[in-house]
Amino acid sequence: MADWWAGKRVDRVVASVTAPVRQDACPAYINKSPEKYVDDETVFHNLERSLNHTFWGGEAFPCHWIYFGPMFTSAVYFGAEPIFTADTTWYDPCFDSLDDIIAYEPDPQNKWWRMYVDMTKKTAERSAGRYLVSVGGVGAIIDTLALLLGNEKFLCALKDEPEKVIQARDALLKYGRPTFDEIFEIADDCNDGGSFDWLSVWTPGKATTNQCDLCVMISPEMFDRFVFDDMKVSYEDLEHGFYHLDGEGEIMHLDSLLRIDKLHMIQWVPSTKAAAPEYTDPMNWIDLFRRIQDAGRRAYIYTPHYQVKELLNKIDRDLVYLSVNCPDEQTAYQVLRELEK
Repeated sequence: MADWWAGKRVDRVVASVTAPVRQDACPAYINKSPEKYVDDETVFHNLERSLNHTFWGGEAFPCHWIYFGPMFTSAVYFGAEPIFTADTTWYDPCFDSLDDIIAYEPDPQNKWWRMYVDMTKKTAERSAGRYLVSVGGVGAIIDTLALLLGNEKFLCALKDEPEKVIQARDALLKYGRPTFDEIFEIADDCNDGGSFDWLSVWTPGKATTNQCDLCVMISPEMFDRFVFDDMKVSYEDLEHGFYHLDGEGEIMHLDSLLRIDKLHMIQWVPSTKAAAPEYTDPMNWIDLFRRIQDAGRRAYIYTPHYQVKELLNKIDRDLVYLSVNCPDEQTAYQVLRELEK
């Protein structure tokens, strides 16, 4: 992986190849909420189940992605209260105005942030070289502002109070690096001198994945005014930056994203249309992948095992990271053979 990130030629296509193994002896996943997020015994039961009953092939590394729900670290750091459910975690808006957000002084000792820090410490102590530990902090600032204020109120503020939006964005941005560094230091010994976040891609040094799901509701001009600096600043002083391109509605902002020098890889997902075959089929997005690769960036692509060969014949094999979930171990080994150059 270090050679691949350095631009050196490697002997096969870089990919995460996984499959279920030993399912006859696999304990049940505990999907009880909030226990599966906050209870140590439940969290580590589910972790061990994943570690012991998954085939980890290629660049798929055994790992613990510490997960309390989407947007958790940013939401709770600025005072939101999580509402845990079996499927996800929700947050009610907790600020009445941008002025309140600008004036807010977060408490790094708050219950939920400390729970995240403590879980990172516990799993780092348990890892003993068996698995990587995820790193993350405050990020996705525009999405965070929408969460804290409420989507409708925030979208109105983009039009009615643009300068305050920028002021609030910048007020939150300054917490990104210190929160990331706090977690990075805890997990450092587990990650072989690199970073590993929810995208499950190891990189040497420090790296982060950013996003702006709200951008499907704004124009490219508004993206450049409000979101661009959120992305750009988040990648500064890091070795690698990734972006979560969540659905067709975000493609209109791709040219802006490709102007960010420290953005090295873009993950494509079909968003809410993930169940529609025309959206999940990677062959329908070849032009998108080529745009990303022609700009010298790596494309992170989910692909079914039976489409690996066909896909690789259409794109740059050196600038792709494939994620391939196979039905069984035999299929996984076949995929690994197909990745050889």
